Amino acid sequence: MIDINNRKFKTLFFWTLVAMFFATSSFLILYSFGYTFSAERGVFVYAGSLTIKSNPQDIDVEIDNTSVTKKLSRINNSFHVNRIRPDEYVVRVTAPDYNTWSKKVTIRSGISTEFWNVLLTRKNYDRTAYEAKSANDFFIAPTKNLIATVRRENGQLSMDILDTEKNTIRTVFSTTEYEFTDDEQENIEWSPQSEKIIIPLKKGSDKTYFIIELENQSALDLQELAETSKVSSVRWDSEDKDVVYYMSKRDLYRLDTKKPEEKKVIAKQISSYDISGKFVYYFQLPNGIVFQTNLDGTMRPLQITTSAPSEMEDDSYRIIVYDKEKIAMKNGSDRLFIFNKGEKDEYFGKLLDDAKGVQFSNDGKKLLFWNNREIYAYFTRDWETQPYRSENEVLSVTRYSQPLDNIQWSDDYEHVIFSVNSQIKISELDQRDNNNIFDIVSLSQSGSKVVSNFSEDRIYFTDTVEGAASTLQSINFPEETGLLGF
Repeated sequence: MIDINNRKFKTLFFWTLVAMFFATSSFLILYSFGYTFSAERGVFVYAGSLTIKSNPQDIDVEIDNTSVTKKLSRINNSFHVNRIRPDEYVVRVTAPDYNTWSKKVTIRSGISTEFWNVLLTRKNYDRTAYEAKSANDFFIAPTKNLIATVRRENGQLSMDILDTEKNTIRTVFSTTEYEFTDDEQENIEWSPQSEKIIIPLKKGSDKTYFIIELENQSALDLQELAETSKVSSVRWDSEDKDVVYYMSKRDLYRLDTKKPEEKKVIAKQISSYDISGKFVYYFQLPNGIVFQTNLDGTMRPLQITTSAPSEMEDDSYRIIVYDKEKIAMKNGSDRLFIFNKGEKDEYFGKLLDDAKGVQFSNDGKKLLFWNNREIYAYFTRDWETQPYRSENEVLSVTRYSQPLDNIQWSDDYEHVIFSVNSQIKISELDQRDNNNIFDIVSLSQSGSKVVSNFSEDRIYFTDTVEGAASTLQSINFPEETGLLGF
């Protein structure tokens, strides 16, 4: 029997408690500084963490099939999981009625592995159908929740204006003499304040353009205003609702529809032009140099590029301009080039031999481009949040054996919306482990047009309803989120 009053026992018991105190306090101190114990290695290792910002916000996070406690940061509206032992894990993000996002993730010592654009799609979306029945094509206004639709019925071509808030529609132009353009580079052009539209039409092989004022439904024949039958590539001025630009043969003109007699030549002998902000850019022939001038052409032209594209085998180049430092060029053979005056160097080279389209992100740091079966992203600047990307880097987003269509940025510019067959899909750019690709909507027909309208958080598309004629429909996408997560 142990004598607890024994002096030796008391001394031993005291030092045992002291040892336990120091061992426990050391463990707590190491834990408070972010260390965790590795039973496999028998040592303390500096833990890592996981940060997730998601849409929707109400999510569950699992690491290796175990639900974890997460802390919401109200500052950047993200979830943070602390003290994860460095290793490789499978992370799953789930929410009721949504598809599951998952990735194999490497947690590193002392580093937060971050996912700032986790997007979950619903398994089913409620559709809104509009009065725009038999719509063959549509073009969304920059303001006012208006959509111009193209309809062909009983030998008559009609242009209708749909108010998506009121779900009302009215015809503003109709004709039996013309067809709507089949030129993929031309669309119905909305004026800056969405008060007028330019309609591109054709009669045989001849192009013609009508300017429609929506309030009184008056129509102006641009050829008559310009006093020439050779008109193409018509665009609105970026600020003035009465001013248009057009090309006639190889020359670029500026025309005030209120004062057509004062039309002005902006540039001569050019292949194409684009308008960005307060400037006009044009591709000068025959040397293939891009120049910049102001909207009214009074500024002395500023030379932007110093050489032509490296394979300038024809003079049919079309330019797509973000600003004077970032310009894409695509010729008639579908060869795509990028001029990028970066922060580290200046780049001017070919991106693709068979490009079908391009689209800059809103900040100009990314260029989306594609052919019939592949989608790519080009980075004009370093991307300094995870996943990191480098200036002048090209990323392969996805590829399919079937033809792709309706390729466009989503509103976060970290996802790409596209359609294949009768499925509307979305792919993330994040290539860590794998890029998640989700179905958004299944259509009853292939070949439907799909457009994401960021200002409304909606995707618009044409589809049939119960076997009837094609009609314009939409879904709410992406999910609306409150300020700071509330």
